[in-house]
Formats: sequence, structure tokens, C-alpha cells
Amino acid sequence: MKSAIQNTILETYSKLHDLVSSFSKEEINIVPFEGSWTAGQTTQHIILACSGLTMLFAGKTEKTTREPDENG
Repeated sequence: MKSAIQNTILETYSKLHDLVSSFSKEEINIVPFEGSWTAGQTTQHIILACSGLTMLFAGKTEKTTREPDENG
């Protein structure tokens, strides 16, 4: 299971890299409309927000003993 998640994360980052690489240096810094983010800012946000995911999914886990809706 861990391997599948890690492979999915790596594949996703590879696709993100391919997409971002298709922008020119000028295009990546264009603000599409007032108040929005550039493609570069959006990419940076995605990378920062997802940093640590591999460690999260590879971390120690244990089976739960509570009911699924116990804290809901």
C-alpha cells in the first residue's frame, strides 16, 4: 500500500513539473486577474501544502478501536 501511495505522489509531482515547465518565464509570473495568484505562486503553494505527505503516509499507524462515527 505504501508503495502505491508513494508512486502516486511521485507521478503527480512529475505531471506538475511537466505542466509548470511548459510556461515561459514571463507566463509563469502573469497575474491572470486582480487578486489572483500567478502560476508560480500556485505551484509554490501546492508544493508547500503537500510537503511531508510521503512521511505522513509512511509513518507508524495502528488499528483503531473506536466506532467510525464516534467523533462525528
